Amino acid sequence: MGRDPFYDNAKFLLMALVINGHAVEPLVGSHATVKSVYTFIYLFHMPCFVVLAGLLTKVRPGWAGLANSTRRLLVPYVAFQILSWLFRWAFSPGGAGSFSLFTPDWVLWFLVSLFWWRALLPLFVAVPFGLPLAVGLGLAVGVVDGIGSPLSLSRTFVFFPYFLAGHLAGQRRCVCPTPYWRVAGGVGLLVLAAVACFWGEGIDVRWFYGRTSYAELGISPGSGVLARGGLYLVGVCGTVGFLALVSRKATPFTALGANSLYAFLLHGFVIRFADWHGWYGLVLSPVIWMVLLLPLSIALTVALSSSRVRRNTAPLVEPGQFRSVPRHAS
Repeated sequence: MGRDPFYDNAKFLLMALVINGHAVEPLVGSHATVKSVYTFIYLFHMPCFVVLAGLLTKVRPGWAGLANSTRRLLVPYVAFQILSWLFRWAFSPGGAGSFSLFTPDWVLWFLVSLFWWRALLPLFVAVPFGLPLAVGLGLAVGVVDGIGSPLSLSRTFVFFPYFLAGHLAGQRRCVCPTPYWRVAGGVGLLVLAAVACFWGEGIDVRWFYGRTSYAELGISPGSGVLARGGLYLVGVCGTVGFLALVSRKATPFTALGANSLYAFLLHGFVIRFADWHGWYGLVLSPVIWMVLLLPLSIALTVALSSSRVRRNTAPLVEPGQFRSVPRHAS
């Protein structure tokens, strides 16, 4: 059975949003409009990305599942963690800093969290009310100070409800295919855009990252639970809206979506180099930069998802599988 173009279309579009969000990040503090656009992207793009990962994940209990996840996730994580440190040593004006395998560097948290999510999945699908339990843990982890970034534990619990919800929706084949959902999805995203436009400037962006405790965000545990609960609802609405608008037919970028992991792991090197070496200062207006960054982000997504990049980097991204990558693969 062939690949479903819907999932690869969604992966490509989400990867373009991920890259665009990271590209805009250095400009967030410079202009209210930039902050609003950044807020709109972050209200739903990472929840949707995690939901999609859950949709595409099968339950693999026992040692066989852990061994598979170790090979596919932790081995690339270690390789890119070392590579990222060497990249900082070579190009960062601030130097490389200390090296640690236990605190993921920037986007590499996703590989570690995905490992934990796959390990937790068999447990949560087997117990009654697994999804409410996952939501409860995601809300409760914000009360714990100091859990933060090490082993990506905070993000693992904060985003796990999306992963579990995606898996459960995939099992029930709930992917919003009807015209009604397309209209509702479009309206939902417009509402999120309005929220970001009118209130985005006052939102602390650390809420979107899932690694900061309520105390560090300057809010009481009760208010933090309510705020994160609200973000869960917004993330779900944005995810449903986005997926409802994704084409279910093959498109020119469908094949590129199959290589989204390559773009995810590699784009940070480009953006960091540009930020460290003053490229963002080449254009005076942050808003002009923001407009330019959308087509540039799409172009970078296309380039890093190409068959040429996949062939040359597959040993790092997909260890043990690169010999099977054909020259015509996209």
